[in-house]
Amino acid sequence: MRILKDSSACIAAGWALGWLVLVPSSWAVSVSGTISANTTWTLANSPYVVTSSVTVNNNATLTIEPGVQVRFNVNTGLTIGSGTAGILKAQGTTTAPITFTSNSATPAPGQWNGIAFTLTTAASILDRCVIEYGGAGINDTNVRVNSSTPTIQNCTIRSSDGHGIFVTGANVRPILLGNAVTANGRYPLRLQIDAFPTSFSGNTFTANGLQLVELFGGSVTANTTMPHPGIPYAVTSSVSVFNNATLTTAPGAQLRFNANTGLTLGAGTAGILNARGTSAQPITLTSNSATPAPGQWNGITFAVTTSASIMDFCVIEYGGAGTNDANLRVASSTPTIQNCTIRSSDGHGIFVTGANVRPVLTGNTVSANGRYPLRLQFDSLPTTFSGNTFTGNGIQMIELVGASMTLSQTLSAPGIPYAVTSSLFVSNSSATLTVQPGVQLRFNVNTGLTVSSGSLMSQGSAASPITFTSNSASPAPGQWNGISLTSTTAPSLLDYGTIEYGGAGTNDANLHVAFSANPTIKNCTIRHSDGYGIFVTGANVRPVLIGNTITANGRYPLRLQVDAFPATFSGNTFTANGFQMIELAGASITVSQTLSYPGFLMR
Repeated sequence: MRILKDSSACIAAGWALGWLVLVPSSWAVSVSGTISANTTWTLANSPYVVTSSVTVNNNATLTIEPGVQVRFNVNTGLTIGSGTAGILKAQGTTTAPITFTSNSATPAPGQWNGIAFTLTTAASILDRCVIEYGGAGINDTNVRVNSSTPTIQNCTIRSSDGHGIFVTGANVRPILLGNAVTANGRYPLRLQIDAFPTSFSGNTFTANGLQLVELFGGSVTANTTMPHPGIPYAVTSSVSVFNNATLTTAPGAQLRFNANTGLTLGAGTAGILNARGTSAQPITLTSNSATPAPGQWNGITFAVTTSASIMDFCVIEYGGAGTNDANLRVASSTPTIQNCTIRSSDGHGIFVTGANVRPVLTGNTVSANGRYPLRLQFDSLPTTFSGNTFTGNGIQMIELVGASMTLSQTLSAPGIPYAVTSSLFVSNSSATLTVQPGVQLRFNVNTGLTVSSGSLMSQGSAASPITFTSNSASPAPGQWNGISLTSTTAPSLLDYGTIEYGGAGTNDANLHVAFSANPTIKNCTIRHSDGYGIFVTGANVRPVLIGNTITANGRYPLRLQVDAFPATFSGNTFTANGFQMIELAGASITVSQTLSYPGFLMR
């Protein structure tokens, strides 16, 4: 060890060479109290020993020259701003950093309070400084930024008994660039979510007690960008984005959520999420548990947002706590969710609810969720719904929750069945429900599909018929209501479909046509009703019935009101029904009709 005693120049040279420089206490300058006029701490007078805490206010600037060493006694600190603003300009160099440290001969974490920016301006700067061994008292950190906007760059911030840096206060926007934050007792960086740095890059975080950046709750009301800091974020209380603000998350970022926390987009006003990962650098939203499991955090809720919200190449996992009951809940919003992996919720993978919500769902993998991979309200079908895969979920179906559809929508073929858990209604004259080939709708007990206004366009193919059936593991006649076509505003079409196991309730048939605008039913298999196969009623209803197979129904294969005889009635087959006849119910014929010969008796 080399000891330099003679001059400040020697002291500076020793520090630059990395020597331990021991200075007699008689050489040190003691400082304490309030600085209310511009002041400079010079290298010539270094080191400075803070014997009781120093506060800079009255818009004064404390300037510290390169190479200066500031040593703090126990439970002292440096506060910038109190009542009025204070400014700190501590700009060291690579060869002559400024050091803020403990005044102990055996320095250890938590021996002084640290530096607190409580009221300052963007003129405050810490550049090429070493801040170490702080964190005592309420600061709990080496550097605390509270309602202030300093620049902290190229600094080494280490060995606090708490955090390295702690940023708090609404819309505080510091600059954090190129810092090395290491060996602190807790988080290297603790951030209030609405106090996110305006510039945040080039920092390294190593060997801290908790190797994550803590994000604690708040409301994001201004556009905020979350870069990928190289370590995960720990979200320790729930975050809301509103006031038309956009939260942008960089590729590769990982957000780990504590128990019963979550991310909500929109509260009164819209919030927008721009989370665009890549296949190589997905964005991950997950549990903050060392042993992650389903239901450990709430998940993401789009409560009020716009079509600008997007999640692309994201992983969302282990959510579903609380009322969300899903990893991802879309309520009254229209985000795009694409190329995402959505897995291991204790409830649903995705839950879409709210009248005429129209998200885009493409290319997602929805896997290993406790209940349905996707729960959809019937009037909130995705505008684009393709390329998704659903594997290993608790219930390998898409749940359709009953509602009245008032806008035209399409039921796409997702590769797994739909489970209809409450009755579906089409109830607007301009609305058309289009069902794609290959779709299978499985109806719970006492549910059904009613088209009271508008139309149903269900056009399968010989290779990909559309199926309407019971949702029972052991299907039997009469387990669901069936389909009821009662619209007088537009004709419906059922082509290459199977309708089976209906007939519950007042329908008493797999297919009930009443007062309808002459639907076409062709190439369909209609079977296993506990009542009729088809029941047609209403004056001058003229359906088209061509090429259908009506079999194994409990009563007549076809019940016709005599003034509602099919306009076209040919190529149908009727086998093994309870009554192998067509029932004609009496009425007054007021328009010309033709009774076709169906191949057996009419009764």
